[in-house]
Amino acid sequence: MAEMVTLRVADREIEATLVDLSATGLCGTPSTPIGPRPGQALRARISTRGTTFEVSAVIARSEIGASAADLGLTIVEVDARTLDLITGLVGQL
Repeated sequence: MAEMVTLRVADREIEATLVDLSATGLCGTPSTPIGPRPGQALRARISTRGTTFEVSAVIARSEIGASAADLGLTIVEVDARTLDLITGLVGQL
């Protein structure tokens, strides 16, 4: 089963497959082309390894038709508990 990310931009939710996760950001492949462009703020709900958490992020990269990760996010706000969780997950994905 693929690890998933749900991106919430205003009233719209976009599903993406998680490709990579770090304490400062993540890469994913959206299931459909996304409208938001670099610089757009959003909430990302990440479900991986039986855990679900949310972070505030900004789109750093959004490419349509790329063969690898189409979307890059920079995490801009994360609480201490979630940061510890992410740090523990890094390297397991």
